Amino acid sequence: QRYYIVANFDFLPVADNYPFDWQNIYIALTLRDNAKLMLQPVPLELIDHDFDISGWTIQSDFSGVKFQKNHLFQDVDLKKTVSISSENRAGWILKRKNTATLLKIGIPMFFLIFLVYYSVFLEYEEANNSIGILTTTFLSAIALYFSVEKPEPKKMTIVDLIFIWFYIVNGITVVTCGIASSLSENIFYLSNSILKALIPLSLISMGVYLWRRIRRSRNDILLDRDV
Repeated sequence: QRYYIVANFDFLPVADNYPFDWQNIYIALTLRDNAKLMLQPVPLELIDHDFDISGWTIQSDFSGVKFQKNHLFQDVDLKKTVSISSENRAGWILKRKNTATLLKIGIPMFFLIFLVYYSVFLEYEEANNSIGILTTTFLSAIALYFSVEKPEPKKMTIVDLIFIWFYIVNGITVVTCGIASSLSENIFYLSNSILKALIPLSLISMGVYLWRRIRRSRNDILLDRDV
């Protein structure tokens, strides 16, 4: 038998790596009685790509049988039994279109980071200006965060991690600048020298962490696709 299905489907994306997330979506088919009937996987050449998913692009498709081992404990003695279930999957790997989000966050964040780093190069006599710049960048980052679109459902995403990193760097810099400038000129220059090394180091570390997180997530998506 053949069935032609026309319908609208929706899904809730796993948004941990927004806006760099990939998604694994699929249609699963199973039989109530595998002993009497057999369900064949859909051939890859018949997988349809002629549909629109707003905000996403189709990276690849897959089709096959997904097997799952289930451990059950039955009866009063909790006897352990194992059953194998299977389902036919026809699905797609999706990638989010993130150009607009990157521009909306990346360009302002670049200038805010530049201002924070610029403030540690000011002279001791300009400590008040440094604090003023850092306060302005902190408030600007808060305004920028609330203007960014948030995916549903609400979760801690890469966007949130970027802003948390910036708040920490900005907060440490403004507190260090304020305390050091109130102590002595030598301490002020010493603390600024340390910040000149720590700020770019923290930026590089954050970039490496996010890159590894995104790559690991994509590998997990591809692994879950395997059928």
